[in-house]
Amino acid sequence: METRYGEIAVEIIHNASLIHDDIIDGDEIRRNKLSFRKRYGISAAIL
Repeated sequence: METRYGEIAVEIIHNASLIHDDIIDGDEIRRNKLSFRKRYGISAAIL
């Protein structure tokens, strides 16, 4: 089994960009679910 570090890195960056977008826009819903910021709070989202 080969580890795909590049794909993992892209996925982490993608998820971080979605969380960042929710923080900046103040979104509460993403794909019909509570956003990370709304669910866990701004402090956890920033970490």
